[in-house]
Parts: sequence; C-alpha cells; structure tokens
Amino acid sequence: MEPLLKEAIRLRKERE
Repeated sequence: MEPLLKEAIRLRKERE
C-alpha cells in the first residue's frame, strides 16, 4: 500500500 494512502486512512480514523 502507498504511504500516502496509509497516512490518509490513519488521519481519518483519528478524526472519527
């Protein structure tokens, strides 16, 4: 998986 994609998912989880 791309690093950008992984970071985006992590940010979304933290925002929830």
